[in-house]
Amino acid sequence: MVRKKIVIVGGGYVGFEVAKELEAHADVTLIEQREAFVMPPAAIRALVDPTLLDQIILPYDHLLTQGQVVRGRAVSISQSDVTLESGAVYPADFIVVATGSSYAAPFKPAGQSIDDFRQASAQ
Repeated sequence: MVRKKIVIVGGGYVGFEVAKELEAHADVTLIEQREAFVMPPAAIRALVDPTLLDQIILPYDHLLTQGQVVRGRAVSISQSDVTLESGAVYPADFIVVATGSSYAAPFKPAGQSIDDFRQASAQ
């Protein structure tokens, strides 16, 4: 049996959880601009206790065990594929759009990198 290809755009709570649940059953590709998942509810505690910052920042390259994470920005989504700003195209049998919200620091990174979030959280 051929495994279905699932492309998930957005690595927030929903995108990440869908990827984790489906990676054992399908070829999962998670597309996310940021280099790390940040737990927004825990960011409130990290504002009070900055030593917790390392515990709430989870690099995407360690989150999936079978699926792949692609760092990039989706610019086009059709019924059968997702195209990134880089020009890379990811074909899919199913596409999940889970881009989430757009509010930023102190609870979510405003930039794409872990360092951006650390700097915003330190202010």
